[in-house]
Amino acid sequence: MYECGGCWGLFVDSRNYLYCSVYANHQVVSKLANESSNIWNIVAGTNTSGNTSFTLNYPRGIYIDIYLNLYVADSMNNRIQKFSSGQPNGITLAGNGATNTIVLDGPTSIVLDADGYLYIVDSNNHRIIGSDINGFRCIAGCSATAGTTPTNLWYPTT
Repeated sequence: MYECGGCWGLFVDSRNYLYCSVYANHQVVSKLANESSNIWNIVAGTNTSGNTSFTLNYPRGIYIDIYLNLYVADSMNNRIQKFSSGQPNGITLAGNGATNTIVLDGPTSIVLDADGYLYIVDSNNHRIIGSDINGFRCIAGCSATAGTTPTNLWYPTT
């Protein structure tokens, strides 16, 4: 059991569970959205920052797919973690620790499309990354420099 602190990212899954990335506690927690108590269950992270398969370091954006797998933009570890439903250990899909991937710097948000491809807000690289059958590619802000022109982004977050 856990009392939730400040949330960075929120997501509601198909079962009406509310998920929250508790940035400063290095965790993702959940509870039934219509439950009146403020008691949350820890679903990822350990309340201590780290870069192992079961720890997070300032998690931000979160996403739950139709199979109830949890995806986390593990911001300070510069990686995207996937936690299979009910599993405490994640695997790195992109960024630090992943093979044949892209370098991330402070990812803040993640979504999946209907085909299961990832879209990542890579905030400190000022860009949006997407994946497809051929791997990762830049979609917006591809110069990777901050700016306000039509081809640049300025620290995107969501």
